[in-house]
Amino acid sequence: MRIIVTRPQADSERTAAALRARGHKVLVAPLMQIEPVAADIRPSWAAVIVTSANAPGAIVTHPAHAALVKLPVFAVGRRSTDACREAGFTNIVTAGGDVRDLVRLIVERRADAVGPLLYLAGEDRAADLIGELHARGIARRRPDRRTARARHRRRDGGGLSRRHRAVSAGADRGA
Repeated sequence: MRIIVTRPQADSERTAAALRARGHKVLVAPLMQIEPVAADIRPSWAAVIVTSANAPGAIVTHPAHAALVKLPVFAVGRRSTDACREAGFTNIVTAGGDVRDLVRLIVERRADAVGPLLYLAGEDRAADLIGELHARGIARRRPDRRTARARHRRRDGGGLSRRHRAVSAGADRGA
């Protein structure tokens, strides 16, 4: 089978390798790239929340990095946990791989009991983690911090709409 992988470059390469190992012919054509953004991350957080393997790497050069890696971090799954370790975090609690598991874990541990939680996230998120936590009594005391954005790529350097990305990836049916 022929498959086009359109994820950011590093993610595409990993996915392509797995698909090739299963006998597929794979074309890597990243339609976006992850870019860190300047974020005002002030101290006094109780813990960090990570739902993407891209988030920890986005703060490695941030001035608050040394203080942040000393905090406990709640990671959504194995890949985000590995990324947290690579970024210098050592006290990592890993959920079962989806936001529901992560919410349950944070609520069970009452992670916000000693202070606000810092959610390292990109602009585009698949789930409403903040809303889910708030619905379960974990107050959002500070806004979440965007640490990265996905810039959609075209050959001419322009951006792509979500619909265009779906069509470009061959997912226009039911998208």
